[in-house]
Amino acid sequence: MIISINIHLFFRIFLSTFLQKCYTQEKIAEAEIKSYDNCYPFIYHLEHAKTFYNQAAIALLSIQPILTFYGFAQLLKAVLLTIDPNYPESTSMLAHGVTTRKKKKQQYEFLKDEVKTQKNGLFTCIAEKLFHIKHLEGEKFSMGTLIKEIPDMQNLTWSISKKNFVALLPSPNGFQLPSTILDSYQMSSSRLEEFLKAKTNQIYSISETPEHCI
Repeated sequence: MIISINIHLFFRIFLSTFLQKCYTQEKIAEAEIKSYDNCYPFIYHLEHAKTFYNQAAIALLSIQPILTFYGFAQLLKAVLLTIDPNYPESTSMLAHGVTTRKKKKQQYEFLKDEVKTQKNGLFTCIAEKLFHIKHLEGEKFSMGTLIKEIPDMQNLTWSISKKNFVALLPSPNGFQLPSTILDSYQMSSSRLEEFLKAKTNQIYSISETPEHCI
């Protein structure tokens, strides 16, 4: 118990010193007091980020992006605390800072969906304080444009339409897909099994016929 308390105290002193150094570099008044006050919020943001990322690693594929997003948001809040000891100055800054159409159009396509920046919120705060970018209110960005900014996705083809999707055909043992899908993904059937298992935490058994994967 004593060892645990000492480690916790040491960690807090270390972070307090770190924050004080950050505030001093930013020429913020009362750097020592504010660094002490922000120790626990800073720790909580880091712990919450770790929790979100750990849960994303074991969650279903459908909710992994949400958990990863909130984990990243917590890290950004921790970064903001290193340059702005008063964050958040108001409850309006706790919002995401971007919105999207809640009711989707009938011919909805994800890559054409848009997000709109707001006057207040985490996004706006990050843009202004970390990157010194202002006057973003009302700007719109399509999901396709944003995703293309990810380095790993720059070389992918984004001309997605209905003809790119293949219907699953029922079979006695599950579903059938054209065997050409293995060529599209450049995978063997066993590699596709491993890939799907890693992404969805589900067990798959794939066998090949001349025309289909089952």
